[in-house]
Amino acid sequence: MGNRYVIFLCFIIGIVRIQAQALFDFSGIKEINVNNIGAITENNQVKGYYLFYLLDKIDERNNLYALDILDVNLKRTHSIEMKKPIGARLMSSAYNSESFYFSFFSKQEKIMEYVTYNKNGTYIASYKRDLGKWETHVLSFSANNKGEFAAIPNGGFIALGFRKDKKFQRKVEMIDNNGAIKWAVTSGNVLKKAIESSTLLYADERVTVVEMLTRKKLLSSKIVKDEIIFYKTSDGSEQVKIDVNEAKHILDIDGVTYDDATGSYYLYGQYDYLKGVFILELDVMGKIKQEKYYSWTDKVFKSVIREDYITQFTQRREVIHSLIKTSECFFLITEQVIPYSNVTTVYNPRPEKGEIYTGLSLYDMMAFELDTHLNLKKSFVFYKEKTDAFISFTAHLDRLVEMAKNAKAFDCVFIAVSADKKIFNIAYVNFDKQKKQTNFNVGNISYTREGELKCDKITIKTKPNVFFVLPSKPGYIAIFEYFESTKKASIRLEKLNI
Repeated sequence: MGNRYVIFLCFIIGIVRIQAQALFDFSGIKEINVNNIGAITENNQVKGYYLFYLLDKIDERNNLYALDILDVNLKRTHSIEMKKPIGARLMSSAYNSESFYFSFFSKQEKIMEYVTYNKNGTYIASYKRDLGKWETHVLSFSANNKGEFAAIPNGGFIALGFRKDKKFQRKVEMIDNNGAIKWAVTSGNVLKKAIESSTLLYADERVTVVEMLTRKKLLSSKIVKDEIIFYKTSDGSEQVKIDVNEAKHILDIDGVTYDDATGSYYLYGQYDYLKGVFILELDVMGKIKQEKYYSWTDKVFKSVIREDYITQFTQRREVIHSLIKTSECFFLITEQVIPYSNVTTVYNPRPEKGEIYTGLSLYDMMAFELDTHLNLKKSFVFYKEKTDAFISFTAHLDRLVEMAKNAKAFDCVFIAVSADKKIFNIAYVNFDKQKKQTNFNVGNISYTREGELKCDKITIKTKPNVFFVLPSKPGYIAIFEYFESTKKASIRLEKLNI
């Protein structure tokens, strides 16, 4: 097959049902929200899991909830019962070696409550933030606070929120392990009618990186300001502000990756409305050290695509899920899509951004290997069956992709990298999410310590009402299932064939 491209037939090779290595059962669950279950991570490493669920009704305004915390081997370490307003939702969680952090949203009381527990599960403190009408409205329709919080090793937590005095403008806060606000900053926007949206791209003990977008009107698709702001994590002081609008191209940022070996931060995404890949290497002060731009249609990409796959590659669009830095090289992880429209005539407010679409068909997973100088070296294709991402909006392709990511509508469900960056695994599901299923297919792409990419597939046949995949320790994935008829749930670890 040559040394620059590899195609994996995940649905043909190595399809083995693996026996669960660890299992934890929950019972007596009266109601569960799929957004109230997740992995607890520290420095992007899975340390355990949390499950927040309804136990019983207390009175007309309050319910009794349980918060269970498991370690990475599914041993329950803490079980905490708590009184919360009816409809309370767990929006985010984190762990920073010293404390657990959870945020709870109550639409009824219009508050966001941040609660911290020490590593023994003992309550430390809570901090309640009153919400304005706009933030309450936004959170009511948000699945979680992904992209709005992060744990700082031994140092507290970073959280994004809205300014109550200016309901459409954002702020960044640092909360210490005792639940107290250490510092809070705003964008410094002087526009009277600024509509801001922000994403926490990265945070560690040195820097906190936030993207701040500004529009003049609430429903406008036109961005008047797009800035990447590097804050000093210790005190919130602004180190550098990068004006994305002044870049060579129109940039759509997907994330930030840090490399210990070079001390560099890699800002990556797509440019000019998904026409190609960009990677900017920045130092700790946000100064650009090098920049790379690759068009999906140029000869560089085509040179690493297998000849009999060129047609599929050129007919589809690539959506970036991650830029992974291993100890030896980089991998750009993508999922292929073809946009479609169920509407014959749609008003297009910005024709320069391309056509208007109503949905996305999802195709194969791909991995592009780059050397340490960010030069493309190889491509890898992982075949999967076509599925559709259900999105109840009409938008340009770049906006549709953004909404699909926020709604967790893509097949790719997580990417986990080991602490030594020598191995990683990418999990994806492959079934029609709009139809009742009897079998659930889970695929996994693994990068081994031998420097090889391998593909494995698991078929789940237990017919749960709720099913999803969570990251785990290296070499494993976690499977969560909920059965409505028996009010039982379980989470188990599956060892991968790698």
